Amino acid sequence: MGKYFDKVRFAITRIIQNNQNLLRTIRPRYDFRFAIVDYRDHPPESDYVYRKCDFTNHQAANTYIQNLKSDSGGDPPEAVLDGLDAACELNWRDNVDRLLFHISDSPPHGKIYHKFPEDRWPDGCLCGKTARDVLKKMKEKNISYHVLPCSNLLNMMITEFKTHIDVKILTFDDRITFEDVIARQVQQQLIDTEMTFRRT
Repeated sequence: MGKYFDKVRFAITRIIQNNQNLLRTIRPRYDFRFAIVDYRDHPPESDYVYRKCDFTNHQAANTYIQNLKSDSGGDPPEAVLDGLDAACELNWRDNVDRLLFHISDSPPHGKIYHKFPEDRWPDGCLCGKTARDVLKKMKEKNISYHVLPCSNLLNMMITEFKTHIDVKILTFDDRITFEDVIARQVQQQLIDTEMTFRRT
């Protein structure tokens, strides 16, 4: 995942560059806030489960990302549900659009999410977290869930997640860059919000 860290920083910068004026038009007293959850795996597969940078300005978020280090455990699955649960527990503001962009190349632990022969916890998350519970919390908090698959290993995870929440799949390639696809989604959300304000 290390190669995507700079792309995330570019995406945050692109969001500000492309959408700050639109945000000020729609909600003059608001600004963009960014939070980061960096998850790995349960020990002994990794040295920590997750770390987070709670909501802050784009400069502080980019500094946090710049200091991230990539690591991989002994088995392919990761503590995905712990990371998403931590994202739900961030200090989300009230009366704002809440967008979560999940950038991943590995599924959670548990055979319902993958077909790997190697999984230290094949029955699921070591902490007992389930997609149903985590995604229910996400739904209750009106967090719009977007996933950017960085490999073809997430198909079973996405299929399972779709039974619990609306999953917006964002793809990127040579024609539309990683940072552009995120910035465009933010822009579309702002446009939808503006249209809602006009109707009301």
